[in-house]
Amino acid sequence: MRVYALKLFHDEDTGCARWPWLSMPDREAQDKFYSGIHRSITAGQPPQLHPWRPLPVVVVRQGSLHPHEPPADLSTLGLDMRCTPLTLSQRAVEALGDLLAPDAELLPLDCQEGRYYLLNVTRLLFPLDLPNSLVKWEEGPFGPQLSSAYILSFQEALLQGVNIFAMPEHALDGYFITDALKERIEAAGLRSNLQPLLVWDSQDPEYFDERYRHNPAQWQRFRQMLLVQQGLAEPPPPPPPPPPREVVEEPLSQEDRQSILNILQAAVKFINRAERLKLQLSSEPKLLVQQVFFQCEKLRRRRDLSQDERENRAIELGLLWGEQVCRAYGWEWVKLDGDHVVVAPDRSAYVSPVVYMYGFFYDPERENNTLLLFNMIGAKGKIPAKPGDYLHIG
Repeated sequence: MRVYALKLFHDEDTGCARWPWLSMPDREAQDKFYSGIHRSITAGQPPQLHPWRPLPVVVVRQGSLHPHEPPADLSTLGLDMRCTPLTLSQRAVEALGDLLAPDAELLPLDCQEGRYYLLNVTRLLFPLDLPNSLVKWEEGPFGPQLSSAYILSFQEALLQGVNIFAMPEHALDGYFITDALKERIEAAGLRSNLQPLLVWDSQDPEYFDERYRHNPAQWQRFRQMLLVQQGLAEPPPPPPPPPPREVVEEPLSQEDRQSILNILQAAVKFINRAERLKLQLSSEPKLLVQQVFFQCEKLRRRRDLSQDERENRAIELGLLWGEQVCRAYGWEWVKLDGDHVVVAPDRSAYVSPVVYMYGFFYDPERENNTLLLFNMIGAKGKIPAKPGDYLHIG
């Protein structure tokens, strides 16, 4: 048996979905609808949507690879990433209905472009084989919830006869399907905005993600972490402390500062043009960092970017990110061993923002943690460094 997570497909070059999708015209009402479903699943209760009145929906075409085609046979309502109900066309219902019936209910939508349905998944399970999973927990409103899932392992007996399900302790990760439904979707040739990503294989119970298959060393580290967690291996010894390093710190010249200012202005101009915003260099730092995160995610996966464009965007976004660290937390721009960096007031740590951003632009598989690191810098005690350490982070 295999278990797959249903994930949205986005084209690597354009960031677009494959097909048009359905959305409620009132975004606030749609968000409220999402929240109710997510709250029910998190509480371990199947969403109660009765009495049901067909939701009015519109077709969203902008942002799809085939904007002139009918909406997808299988997609999500609103095309949001997490805890989003699924939508099916009449064609999809005819192809999948018998497999979905035991685990979900089909509710009609009010759509002017054909017969479409909302899939309310009512099969909620706690199927994880926790001793063989590698996960992190956090306290949620209804009890412990998964904050991170590195390796998911399932109890096969609990999934017999199940085709689609949600997990209350992992509600934000959406819906999971098993072999029969995946094979039926493929055999029916449905036009789908979703792709099934394998997360568990009973014949290969430690399987997690293709990324680790392409990076054997990383996969080996995760396997070792799992063995340590199970008490089957000793944790590796801590690395020896690095020898004290001598650093050469210099203030920026006026020419350096003007050059950085020019690049910061270019970065904000680029974001405003791309997103039709009216941001300024004086805008709230967290808002600008959110845009850095968003632009980095969009741009680093585009294959049509020239080498010069990729380098320029990385420099602009890196410097813009570093400037917000200075504005928000009192860090400073300096030259450290000849490199332009932002450094903590007590010299406990520093970041080289351009090198940091290069790492994302030239390794699309690297996790974009620009928001996380920005927040960590602002949280006391999160960076394990003492004054004067000059710890390189990022």
